[in-house]
Amino acid sequence: MMRYLKILFMSLIVLGLMTSTVLAGAVLLNHGAPITAYTIAQEALGSSRDVLILGNAAPNAASNSAAFSYQPAQNLVALNIINVAFTGAAFTAGAIRLCVDAGVEVGFGTPGAGTTSFGFQLNVPVAAANYIWFTNSADCTGGAAANGVFPVRILPTLATGLATVSVSASSFSILDPAISANVARIARQYAITNTSSGHTVDYLAIPGNGTLVISGGGAPNVTADSLASGGAGANTVSILRTGYNYNTNGAIPAAGLTVSAVMNVTDSAAWQGISRIYLVPAATPCAIANSTVTVNSPSGTAVMTIPTAPLPADGGFNGAFANEWLLCIEANGTTTLQARTFQANVDIAVTGAGPNDPGASTFLNAQVWGLNAYQALIPWMVNNTDVPTYCLINNGDPTRPANVILDVVSSEGGVILNNQLLGSIPARTSNLAAFTANSASLTGGTAVALTTLGLGAGSRYSPRITVTANPANVSMTCNQVDPSLGNKRAVPVLTLNSPWVQ
Repeated sequence: MMRYLKILFMSLIVLGLMTSTVLAGAVLLNHGAPITAYTIAQEALGSSRDVLILGNAAPNAASNSAAFSYQPAQNLVALNIINVAFTGAAFTAGAIRLCVDAGVEVGFGTPGAGTTSFGFQLNVPVAAANYIWFTNSADCTGGAAANGVFPVRILPTLATGLATVSVSASSFSILDPAISANVARIARQYAITNTSSGHTVDYLAIPGNGTLVISGGGAPNVTADSLASGGAGANTVSILRTGYNYNTNGAIPAAGLTVSAVMNVTDSAAWQGISRIYLVPAATPCAIANSTVTVNSPSGTAVMTIPTAPLPADGGFNGAFANEWLLCIEANGTTTLQARTFQANVDIAVTGAGPNDPGASTFLNAQVWGLNAYQALIPWMVNNTDVPTYCLINNGDPTRPANVILDVVSSEGGVILNNQLLGSIPARTSNLAAFTANSASLTGGTAVALTTLGLGAGSRYSPRITVTANPANVSMTCNQVDPSLGNKRAVPVLTLNSPWVQ
């Protein structure tokens, strides 16, 4: 009977442990300042990186200043287990001591390198509300030299987010449930931003032939010149640092990575009339003397290698950082310019041991050029005296006479005859443009020979007509005479819906 009673009594004790009240402890990681996690660049995490979490004072039972500490919510006894589990991080190689006060060791363990969880067994009781601090020091004396250093391995990742650690206490059951703290914040080191600007090819000011641009959107009092830059809402392409290549503390080894950047620029008009492009710091006027990098006579995709000096690579660069560039585009001043869109992207290259090299940013508009004139393309003409084409051009402007300028474009959109003045149309007047064999003319103007185009009889070509007046005041219709029937047929006129700048 006595034996039965003993067994029943032991069962009640175990049941009592399993159903006792569960309290929550606290976990603190200081990173040199309480509760503040390191920010580590995702670009550096192509391989594991070992970092050191540092406390900010000699740790003791009445302080939360240790690098990594756990405060149990209830009294713990010898043989209780302190469970440590990482997400996105791990232990490094070497012994870890659990300490209470300076010089008081309460536990010890040797997790394997890369281990993400480990249970440390207490050797002695620990009263509730004491801080158990973790260190790789040879003993628990702490002090100014050791300062409760705790090493952590940040695991490779392609994702941004948080690396965390959780701590719980257990015996046969959970005494304190798992409580988490942030080990590191994983962020992109560099982010690309882009601001587009609008500019105007100028046909209304002297010389009135579309060879110059108005910068900054084209207010009436802005003088046209050969640069598209500056002004309100100017285009900028920026590289912003959102994280750190490796660390924020000089005591932590830097990753040793190299950072460079390339800006790629495209032009929808195949760089027609553009002499060079260059970058200047955003707060600097567009002038070649201020250039950071220059591409003369650009073609295809223009590649602009940004100097690496402004781009910090490793740790120790605390505080705000931004590199911002203004894209300057210079026309040659002699070629009639087209409406067009310039797009740019930036490719940050991170090289070295174990980087995550980020992909290039998306191509976005950097500059958009419009015209302050009427422009239309006649998609085909026939070089034939028997099949002439006539276009009636109406200048409805109440006061302004308008020049009529002819370009001839190829099927690929290239200009093969540029900036030919056919003549002028007075205000509130209509004139007739005629296209016959190897010739184009305007009533009251001067005929332009097309013989230099090498057109054979019956060849087709596409003239582009620009009328230097408000597009809202100009219209054009074109007809051809059918040589077999003698009647007229309409010829398509493709107008350019460009913004009007007053």
